[in-house]
Amino acid sequence: MSTRWFFSSARLGAAASAQGQALATSVRFARDIDGRREEPPPVQGPTLSLVGPGDVFGFERTMVLREEPPPGTADAAENVLAGVELAHADLPWLLSPGTAFPSGGPTPQPWLALIVLAEDEAAPPRDARPLPVLTAPVAALPPPAERWAWAHVEARLPDNVTDDVGARTLVEQGLRAHSADVVARLLCPRRLAPDRGWIAALVPATAAGRDAGLNVTPGGAATEDAWPIAGRDTVDLPVYHWWRFRTGKAGTFEELARRLRFRPAAEAGLGSRTIDVGRPWPAEPATGPATVPMDGALRPPGTAVPETWSDPVAQDRFRTLLTQRLDAPARRREEPVTPGEEGADQPEAGEAQPVEDRDTVAVAPPLYGSHHTGRQTVPDEPDSWMNTLNLEVRRRVAAALGTRYVQLEQEFLMARAWEQVGEIRQANRLLATGELAAAAAERAQRKHLDPLGVADLVTVMAPVSGRMALSVPASVASETTLAATEPDESGTAPEVIGTTLAGLLASAKDRVLAGTASTSFVRLTRSNGALARRARRGASGDTPDDQPADPVLTRGLRDMGVMGDDAPENGLPGELRAGLAAARLQMLRMTDRIPADFWAERAPTDARPLRPIMAHPKFTVPIAEELLARWPEWALPGISALPPDSVTLLETNPEFVA
Repeated sequence: MSTRWFFSSARLGAAASAQGQALATSVRFARDIDGRREEPPPVQGPTLSLVGPGDVFGFERTMVLREEPPPGTADAAENVLAGVELAHADLPWLLSPGTAFPSGGPTPQPWLALIVLAEDEAAPPRDARPLPVLTAPVAALPPPAERWAWAHVEARLPDNVTDDVGARTLVEQGLRAHSADVVARLLCPRRLAPDRGWIAALVPATAAGRDAGLNVTPGGAATEDAWPIAGRDTVDLPVYHWWRFRTGKAGTFEELARRLRFRPAAEAGLGSRTIDVGRPWPAEPATGPATVPMDGALRPPGTAVPETWSDPVAQDRFRTLLTQRLDAPARRREEPVTPGEEGADQPEAGEAQPVEDRDTVAVAPPLYGSHHTGRQTVPDEPDSWMNTLNLEVRRRVAAALGTRYVQLEQEFLMARAWEQVGEIRQANRLLATGELAAAAAERAQRKHLDPLGVADLVTVMAPVSGRMALSVPASVASETTLAATEPDESGTAPEVIGTTLAGLLASAKDRVLAGTASTSFVRLTRSNGALARRARRGASGDTPDDQPADPVLTRGLRDMGVMGDDAPENGLPGELRAGLAAARLQMLRMTDRIPADFWAERAPTDARPLRPIMAHPKFTVPIAEELLARWPEWALPGISALPPDSVTLLETNPEFVA
């Protein structure tokens, strides 16, 4: 979202520092003597003369972003002001030669002005060199001294910008980058008359710019206005850009609003229509005269009432019969059939078998909501939404209209759905591949890593120990050189310290000797390794084989307090195995391929963290407009009888549109 900011002018660079077309210059020197910095007063330089309105013949037509009313409009509203938007937001003040002094403070005068003339007041601009020329009556032109009030800058900035300083900083950045979010707008303060043709032109507002565009010798100062000219009722103005439009016949929005008269919905007959339900089933005799009021997508406020027929007996009989017909397909699938019946298999004589599927021979009214809920029968609860949807006539009509719209627009809706599901299908393919890889890796870890003891597990992890994140108790960290347990902002020391496996081993050299976690040390010290064989050469007597030696690395880790004797898998071993979890590692690999907000709803501890994405398409089609265009009497019953120039109060009918 963005907020619109408006500024009276915008200038950058030398134009912002100049006084008119004069730019004073100065040079500042600084010197360091024995460590002391001296900055003598600046030295004044020459005064430079900037390019002004009399030095240019216009600008690129691509600077014009939008004209209002658009060129060629045949029925423009007469109560709006003609305007033009420029891509470079500092363009109207880029060559400003003077300054205006309104009550709000000094502001630069634009060197451009937008004028609007009726077609019977002036002819279209005629070709000339270097610019087309328009002869305009001075009486139809806006006061040139007030042109500062009809030019401004519009910037669309983020909603979190609330102060003027921050807003101006962003506007300056947008000016330098020529951002589309920062534009200049010039307006013409002339009120348009209805049913007339108009010429809008962007012309110079200074005499110097006028003379340069007419290719004549300058006759006035740069700050002099382009009009009026003494002794003349008209003025020739060069045209930088122009277009034509026409206003429509009399009738503005204000006049239309004043003609409107309020009519209560009941008086206008809006919001309800009567339906004849005396014969709901064509193949059966009529049950007698019966009607029911039908509401639409819009209804008068406070008219929500239960569905009531004119004949309550007929209503009960209709609902009972409708329930039977809606439940018929499910009942036929549930009831057993005996061998020999048409459509039944012949397993054994006299044995009854249930019907596998009789949808092809069970034709019934549609059971709305069955695909969403999985139910194949009407719920017994009278207040349930599925019961109301299927047994009330007015709700079945609304559901049928929605079904019909989907049938008519199925190709359009499916195309929009596939547009949305394309990226989801690609993400699901990645998730399926990752889930398969995680399952294979988990089996491999279960076979090769789960049987390993603590020492062997740490040894296996040694090559990547610098990337293996751990969290150790603060008491352990404080006893080593791992980290200092500094109190946090609340004043309490943290209970755990974050580190890596390599940092943990390196911080406790007095308990875990350097190299004991390397594969070379393990090969030397294993039971049939080189050291064991050499030790047995000079040994005599019996050796206890039933008490294997405790690895040096295991004893060191136990002395550090990162693992215990009672539950050795808790602490460091458990954290190492959790860090090697295949699903967790696979999720880390896929974070740069699938958006981060997707992973916020999943955790490695989930049953299936790499499960497929289950999503449904979202259609932004204004269904209310479609319904009103296709079936207006169902959307708003009685709308055709609403008198012209009428207004009434209605509310959305949630039971109809849900």
